[in-house]
Amino acid sequence: MRYNSTTGMPEEQVIELTARVNEVLNGRRTPAKGPGGRPVVLGLYRQVVLVLVLLRQNMIQSVAADLFGISQPTVSRIYRTLLPIFDQVLAFHEPGTLTDLALEHTLLIDGTDVPTRRFRAGITENYSGKKESNRQVSLIRSAAERAIAHLKNWKILATSYRARLKELPMVIRIVSRLEYYRLGW
Repeated sequence: MRYNSTTGMPEEQVIELTARVNEVLNGRRTPAKGPGGRPVVLGLYRQVVLVLVLLRQNMIQSVAADLFGISQPTVSRIYRTLLPIFDQVLAFHEPGTLTDLALEHTLLIDGTDVPTRRFRAGITENYSGKKESNRQVSLIRSAAERAIAHLKNWKILATSYRARLKELPMVIRIVSRLEYYRLGW
């Protein structure tokens, strides 16, 4: 199955993400058994795909359960288990501090025109000077707006959030990191 449209990521990246999750899980418990020694009903690769689909599509867990052939409580358990692990394995896929970014990339800093008192008299050179700056920035702004649009492709950020509110900051961080990871940062 081609997962790019449902997970937002090419299959190679899903495989690599699964390998990273597997490394973390191997350090915590035996991956072949679930809690209490029960056999796992869904392989790790499909579990990773399930979490990606839930993040990308903001799908109701009962619908995801039907699609993956498992129960809704199992979907919830997988999601709650893997979400913090995603946060951990994607920790290196963020841009860094503002200072680090400024050294390597062009930054967009938005501002507004601030008129001075003499502007009303028809003297435009006393205007705050941001107009020309904004013209130059508008060339870059479209790239920032495109990045925001890419983040909104993850439906969990574009539609109403239905999960636990205390998890929302982690979900936003994970989706941002997934987008950085997808883009190769």
